[in-house]
Amino acid sequence: IEQEKIQQAIIFCNTKRECNSLSRNLKGYGFEAHYLHGDLSQNQRDRSMELFRRGKIKFLIATDIAARGLDIEGISHVLNYDVPLDSKNYVHRIGRTARAGEKGTAVTFLIERFYEDFRKINNELNLRLEPIAVEIQKEYFFKRPIRNQGGRSGGRRSFSGRGRPYSRNSSSRSGYNPAIGHMGTGK
Repeated sequence: IEQEKIQQAIIFCNTKRECNSLSRNLKGYGFEAHYLHGDLSQNQRDRSMELFRRGKIKFLIATDIAARGLDIEGISHVLNYDVPLDSKNYVHRIGRTARAGEKGTAVTFLIERFYEDFRKINNELNLRLEPIAVEIQKEYFFKRPIRNQGGRSGGRRSFSGRGRPYSRNSSSRSGYNPAIGHMGTGK
């Protein structure tokens, strides 16, 4: 995010849950972000869209269905946080930037387990893409909230990366890093 000169971006996720989680994490790191998905009321959707159109928020995190038909000027970047499910969704997503003859950038974050899915999209659309290396700063390891079911945490709110929970008070905070696909220390 800091390596690109992003004016405004739509970040696409495949699930509503991922939209909520990513929005919360970005806000936690000081970025202006709102989410847009099918579980929102019309008033909530309108509020998010109005704030985004007026430039009050930098990142709109959306599912494919919620973002259908969006025509917003000034979107400099589309970020595919999750690999799209098919080539049709890929084309729809990247079409949200570079509107009306403007330039835009589309980035797809890719980890090894999604290589095959993205290869299929790439082959179907005959894309000529440039891979770029992204340096991940440790302080941006994301934390995913999990539902506390009263088990071992004794009623305390706990968080997890992918399968390795820790509490807010833990001295060994770890989180799932979406760019490299494994746990790391957030120190």
